[in-house]
Amino acid sequence: MIVEEDEVTVYPALFENVKKFKISDVKSAEVKEPKKEIELYDAQHKKFYTVDPAATKAYLFAARLVEEGILQMN
Repeated sequence: MIVEEDEVTVYPALFENVKKFKISDVKSAEVKEPKKEIELYDAQHKKFYTVDPAATKAYLFAARLVEEGILQMN
């Protein structure tokens, strides 16, 4: 996972396609237990991506979402 300015590029571990989106496209996010996956939602509250907590630098991405006011950590 690479975050540059507002653009996020996610490189899959296996045979999936590269996913690109903008942080500004993320209108809300939720941490789902028990795996602590981060689900990303658009303006229509439709889930469009799930961040695996094992992904490289997922914790930095989560911190960015908190900084942007998108994700609330308890």
